[in-house]
Amino acid sequence: MKTLLSTIAFFASLVAPSFANATEYLTLKETVVVYDKIVYAKDLFEKIGERGEEPLFLAPDPGKTGTISAYRVLEESEKVGIENILLDNISVISVSRPSSEIKPDDIRARLKKVVEKSLLSKIDFEINTSSLPALVHADVRSEQPLQFDEISFSNDEQQFRTVAKISTYDGVKQFPINGQVVEMTSVLTVARSLNRGDIIEASDLQQNRLPVSRYQGGGISDEQLLIGKALVRRLSERSIIREQDVQEPRIIRSNDLINIRYEIPGLQVNAEGRALDEGWLGKTIQVLNLQSRKVVQARIASANEVVVERTPNVITASRTQ
Repeated sequence: MKTLLSTIAFFASLVAPSFANATEYLTLKETVVVYDKIVYAKDLFEKIGERGEEPLFLAPDPGKTGTISAYRVLEESEKVGIENILLDNISVISVSRPSSEIKPDDIRARLKKVVEKSLLSKIDFEINTSSLPALVHADVRSEQPLQFDEISFSNDEQQFRTVAKISTYDGVKQFPINGQVVEMTSVLTVARSLNRGDIIEASDLQQNRLPVSRYQGGGISDEQLLIGKALVRRLSERSIIREQDVQEPRIIRSNDLINIRYEIPGLQVNAEGRALDEGWLGKTIQVLNLQSRKVVQARIASANEVVVERTPNVITASRTQ
């Protein structure tokens, strides 16, 4: 009896591996990341071994993510002889093909830094470029996906040429670029459109960089000289402000009723008057003395008072204090 049991155990050990191999299954991945145009079996299955190089599907475009039905994977796999697949409750596989998006603004910003290092003259500048490529999907595995050939300058460093090289999944693509170096200067401008008569506030002003070729000079650079001033003409957004564009704000308008204060050393007389002009603090305007009906020249002292400085023998007033 003992011999029979030993014999059975021996034969069981021989056939056990074949049973184990028959129950080995390939496990699907639920999320897949690929870099080539083709999705291979090795991308979809765990530990597939030598059959992993079998192409199964087209990959999504760079920067995109797609999905594949698990049953479709079964069908396509069986066509190339890949069987014994364990779905393990997976119904859909997500396949993504990542990329580094390189946009025109990215190229321009990087190119400006390259130009800055190459310029002999150290100036504040911007660049104008032509022939920049649209969105390019670069290979995320590349450490330096965007590079430039050496910059060549002409016309006293006002123009340049180079080639942008972008590493993509289809190899390195080259884009010739012509550009212009535009010298800039910082000037004080209005931050929004302002109308004639508007009083300038700090929030109405901002520093803007303009091409030197467009700036003719004459702009006021100190904002403290502008705050509280009134505009004499309409200015559109980003306009430069010059001395002739501003004046002191009008605090008295024509026909306003105001107090006339006559002053001489040791004596002060007040009278009621009517403004015949408009003006701002410190300006001399014509005022009608409503009692004497005489017109006098008076300096604006506040929003409701003007001052006449006269000698004692010519003072005419209604009351004293």
